[in-house]
Amino acid sequence: MTDSLNQGDMLILDLYSENKPMWGDENSEWYRKQGYKQHDWLYCMLLNFGGNVGMFGRMDKVINGYYKAQNHPNGKTMKGVGLTPEGIANNPVMYELLTELPWRTKPFTKEEWVKDYARARYGTEDAKLTEAWEIMANTAYNCHSEQEGETESVFCARPKEDIHSISTWGTSKIYYNVEDFRKAAECMLSVANKYRGNNNFEYDLVDVVRQTLSDRGNILQKDITTAYREKDKDKFSKLSKKFLDLILLQDHLLSSRSEFMLGTWLQQAKEKGKVKKEKQLYEWNARTLITVWGNREAAEVGGLHDYSNREWSGMLKDFYYPRWKTWFNTMQNRIDGIEEEEEEEEETDWYTIEEAWTRKHNVFPSHPNADPIDTAIEVYKTVFGK
Repeated sequence: MTDSLNQGDMLILDLYSENKPMWGDENSEWYRKQGYKQHDWLYCMLLNFGGNVGMFGRMDKVINGYYKAQNHPNGKTMKGVGLTPEGIANNPVMYELLTELPWRTKPFTKEEWVKDYARARYGTEDAKLTEAWEIMANTAYNCHSEQEGETESVFCARPKEDIHSISTWGTSKIYYNVEDFRKAAECMLSVANKYRGNNNFEYDLVDVVRQTLSDRGNILQKDITTAYREKDKDKFSKLSKKFLDLILLQDHLLSSRSEFMLGTWLQQAKEKGKVKKEKQLYEWNARTLITVWGNREAAEVGGLHDYSNREWSGMLKDFYYPRWKTWFNTMQNRIDGIEEEEEEEEETDWYTIEEAWTRKHNVFPSHPNADPIDTAIEVYKTVFGK
């Protein structure tokens, strides 16, 4: 259909260039031998699905793929780069990286780039911050799998024994060594007091500590399942309490930055309305989008429940925590012999519980109520003991 159009009549976005390019990369699942033929196109990055929270990127693939495309015969009509995420309010480092590519004539390594990035982002050169970013560049920001978006936090999952993903098309599998990643958090925490009031640093510190807690939760949930299957009552009780406490600590941590607060999202939605009824409609819409997405058919048959899950303060305490507490209570009763185990693993009607939440109007803070640096230090020490 596009062959009859002249060059310059259209600009094509190569939607997922860093993972499944169509411009002519022979190693791609979406390989097109002739690419876009005579038409101009952009090398695009599809970083995020559903606006989910999580540190994630493909630095090597973004950099190397761009220069591979540039030097390929099909790259003669490449006119620049484009951003194609479903949600953009996360992982600013990846957008900085992509949009800088057209300005660089020669290939470079991610390690070289993050050193300059750290200095530019914080306004100073600091060995600990450079080390932190080098670690992140080789862990969370160096995904080589074809997964769609970040590793999802099990805190946001509909509870069950085996969790492989939170949204239908996502994954909760961690693709990097969590102990290595934690070192990045410790590097930033070690110099945190020097950067009080540095907005970029405070945001990044909260995000990296958030990620360490999320990773801990993903591992802990598997230990809880093991304890349940081994009928270890005491261990199950102890670990499930630890998991619930971790959710509340995550909620507390994220209350220190407005970017990670449910109240910010809901307030922005309500402000679009002019009268009370309109404000309530927009609030319902905002709540529905990040939970059940739509009616029961959309959530269950369409598989869209939790598609736009958000690891946010307010969501964790008011939505995700009650789901997990309900589940743990049921499982504890079963393991204690109070309740007979049913054939069906999941008998709770989660949709009914979730849909009821979308119709509430309880107000959540939209401004931070905790100091980000003090809170990050406190929470990290509580969880990891240092």
